[in-house]
Amino acid sequence: MESELTQFFSVNKTQIQFSIPLEFQLETIYIRAIPKDILQCNFLKEINLFHGFGFTEEDIDNGSITFYFCFEEVIYLAQCYGPEHFLLNGIFWPKPIQPTFDDIYNGLKYTNASRISIIYPVYSFFRNEKYIVRSGLKYGVDFILYEKSPTVVHASYSVKIGNFLPNDIYQGLSKSQLGKPIKWRDVIGLLRLTEAISKDLLLVTPDLNDKFKIHCTCIQRCKI
Repeated sequence: MESELTQFFSVNKTQIQFSIPLEFQLETIYIRAIPKDILQCNFLKEINLFHGFGFTEEDIDNGSITFYFCFEEVIYLAQCYGPEHFLLNGIFWPKPIQPTFDDIYNGLKYTNASRISIIYPVYSFFRNEKYIVRSGLKYGVDFILYEKSPTVVHASYSVKIGNFLPNDIYQGLSKSQLGKPIKWRDVIGLLRLTEAISKDLLLVTPDLNDKFKIHCTCIQRCKI
């Protein structure tokens, strides 16, 4: 299914042509955008306001806005719009790279951030299903999903990524890449939290043999 963002870019690609690539700089766990002209600034404002990418910090004294993104958002933008329009700088790469999944993963694979290989397929799947996908860290989950802009609606789902399938499904890969199977008492704890914030809980296990496929179970709000 073609995502809303892909449709947006396919329509506006002739209008959005950067004279130089839009640069991103890795800072701790977030990535800061470094726009060089008004076209890049407008692009960042539009994807943030209308498509729910990233978050902003506003400096009232200087009248400036800084845009921050996570790895999966930058990869997805490069996938939709073309990696040649973006550059990523950071300590994990000896020189600026185009932010493709492979290049980012190769730089992160020996760090704690290597979980991007599990996170990104799930992020991409729900983006392609036209959800706005935001971090669920403060709710104890990986993502929360909005059916429309977060400025006008509350999130509909919370997403927890983990090993929710028997170990033999992946012939031993699940332990090394997804961790130990999550216990159902932990799921019940997540369900109680999800109920408290009026969302349905999605338990998601990526298919490690097919990066475009996930196994998903929805637990709707109910009384326990």
